[in-house]
Amino acid sequence: MGIGSQRNSIPRTLDLRDRLKVLVEKELDRLPDLLDGLNDKQRLDVILKMMPLVMPKAKPVRHDA
Repeated sequence: MGIGSQRNSIPRTLDLRDRLKVLVEKELDRLPDLLDGLNDKQRLDVILKMMPLVMPKAKPVRHDA
């Protein structure tokens, strides 16, 4: 894949990102109803899988005296 083909793929990549963003935004609007339709275990599994996307991982705190 040469530089020319990389340049030609940039608009398609941006278009794809825009389309994916719209798709995700629509699904986020539906999320509360979708979660309500799950049993407790399924709902917890979904929430745990989404947590890393919205919350940073906790890092250990070290105190040196």
